[in-house]
Amino acid sequence: MSLYLNGTKVPGYNQKLSIDFQLASEDMSGNSSATAKADKGDKGKKLKVQTLIRYVDADQLTLLTNLAVGKDSSGERTVYHIVNDMANAMNMRQGQFDETFSVKENDSTHDWTVTFTLTEYQSVPEKKEARKDSKKVTEQPAKGASATNNASAAAPATTGQSVELTPAEKTLKTLDDFLAKH
Repeated sequence: MSLYLNGTKVPGYNQKLSIDFQLASEDMSGNSSATAKADKGDKGKKLKVQTLIRYVDADQLTLLTNLAVGKDSSGERTVYHIVNDMANAMNMRQGQFDETFSVKENDSTHDWTVTFTLTEYQSVPEKKEARKDSKKVTEQPAKGASATNNASAAAPATTGQSVELTPAEKTLKTLDDFLAKH
């Protein structure tokens, strides 16, 4: 099973991959024998890779090292799109090199054992949590007030602060105001 990072095949042979992730929880039982746990959220996955590269293929080791230390235009560690059957089955789409990148000589087989870890970038649980945090609570109409009384009853309460609209929102507001009048 091959591993591709941004379309570049990770070099080597006898590749071994594993994915780990934590289901974090905290014991809520105190000093009792209860088994209650508090969910601490789903953590990102870690794709661990081990591959062998022959001494005569030193250019492949250089390529892999360059992938590991790669930076984007803003100087941040490169985020790689991961293509691999196991990673895709476990919903791991993007990752960054993290933790240790290790190269060990194997004189008897004339190759290097290369091991590294890719940590998931913007995991599915992280995206869900961000969406949940971005939803805003709007004030409910007063008890007994009809939401269809007038257009302002359905609008969220204002806090006295002006809201800057994007050009697209301004266009939609203009259209909405026009339709409300007709």
